[in-house]
Amino acid sequence: FVFTDTIHQVVMSSIVTSRVALVGDAAHCPTFMSGMGSSLALQGARALVSSLEAHDGDVPAALREYERRIAPVAAGYRDSALKMRHLVLSRSPALATVRDAFIRYTPSWFARSRVKGFYHTAHGPTAEV
Repeated sequence: FVFTDTIHQVVMSSIVTSRVALVGDAAHCPTFMSGMGSSLALQGARALVSSLEAHDGDVPAALREYERRIAPVAAGYRDSALKMRHLVLSRSPALATVRDAFIRYTPSWFARSRVKGFYHTAHGPTAEV
């Protein structure tokens, strides 16, 4: 038995309104393809706290800064997942064969370096938020 469904990603035009800010899945809910939902929620919380501390009581300014800081990080996760979508979810037997061969024959040192690079780029957990 194989279950299939349609996957859509909602992109919010803004995550801040007045004195309300959305964080985590409420704000950005990255697709499961990114595998970064928890990471993005933690980054968002850190960015929100940092912005609130920096603006010392000016909540609207702090929330604008929070959105300015976290939106590019969320976009990076979303763009990365969209690039991988076709490769991972394709129904093409030829593409599946190429993908599986690439995974099977990629040296482990190379795979580790690519994974480490993903987590240390502008959209990874060490990004300045």
